[in-house]
Amino acid sequence: MQATPGRRYAASAGFAVLLAFVAWVLGGTVAQAAGADDSATAFHVDFTLNHDGSVDVVEHITWQFPEGQARHGIDRLVRVRVGYQNRTDVYREYPISAVRATSPTGAPADVQVSDALDGSSVRIRVGDPGRTVVGTQSYVVSYHLASAVNGFPDHAEFYWNLVQPGDTHQYAQVTATVTGPAPSDRAECFYGEQGSTQRCSATAGAAARFSAPGLQVGQGVSVLVSLPATAFGTLTPVLRRGSVSDSGAIVTAPVASAVGALAVGAGITLPLLAAGLMGTLVYTRGRDERYAGLTPGLRPGVGDTGAVTRGGRPAVAVQFTPPRASNQGSWAPSSTRRPTPSTSPPRWSTWPFAAS
Repeated sequence: MQATPGRRYAASAGFAVLLAFVAWVLGGTVAQAAGADDSATAFHVDFTLNHDGSVDVVEHITWQFPEGQARHGIDRLVRVRVGYQNRTDVYREYPISAVRATSPTGAPADVQVSDALDGSSVRIRVGDPGRTVVGTQSYVVSYHLASAVNGFPDHAEFYWNLVQPGDTHQYAQVTATVTGPAPSDRAECFYGEQGSTQRCSATAGAAARFSAPGLQVGQGVSVLVSLPATAFGTLTPVLRRGSVSDSGAIVTAPVASAVGALAVGAGITLPLLAAGLMGTLVYTRGRDERYAGLTPGLRPGVGDTGAVTRGGRPAVAVQFTPPRASNQGSWAPSSTRRPTPSTSPPRWSTWPFAAS
């Protein structure tokens, strides 16, 4: 089913995976997170890279819902805004559009798209708040992302985090394919906990193929392909003005303008107000205030409680090791070391939602 935004959503938003259907959040109500019995029995993603640098994404998700607990479907968080070049005044955006979902098993597949509370992601909610689901259900979620391929003088590359390390669920199977306007000449796959250099199966070609073994709690997967630069047109990242913290939290320019207006009205200097309001926009809206022991973005399951923690850096996905030679985050062919990329790869999250 095609997306029906809860509010008008402009196709300009700046990728991690974790599945289980937590609680539905409406107004200011607190979401309840999925229990430990939720798990992914299969997760496969098909990426089609286009000549203009955009990518069409089709996710095939098979999720095991626990018996006796109210689940309505899945929430997908697609990170569409990421830091760029370690700058604090500019972030990179991956505009998202054409969001759709279906369920081969007949589960409700209504779609609602909205900005997530973390400021960096778009929430794709698939399901029906008036109906519950149990057992094993399959979902197919698709969307289009602009400006996702990175350009270099001698090649182009696509770099993606499939599963977020720190996930509190197990994944029995994680696979992906990447097809471009020309065959890929290199393919890399890594899996494990944050910072892992352990390799998973990767085969370059007309359709690059990736496969990771069953993931234990806390493990993630990242993939990357290199293709000829001549297969693409001009590859230019979409950059926006905004505030970026050292941990990657983003405040967009419109929000910053609103902060300025409030400052004038309140007779408070902008730096002082921004410092206070940033704490509200960033810390209490999904980044810093989080439940101990859960992946950022998740909350305790139905009927569960969790200790709230503040401070510290949230977990980030397994990352490749691009050298600093390029301004967009290339990768080392030998993969013998793992420097931090200048542009963080997109990340995804997925989880079940329950009745509020």
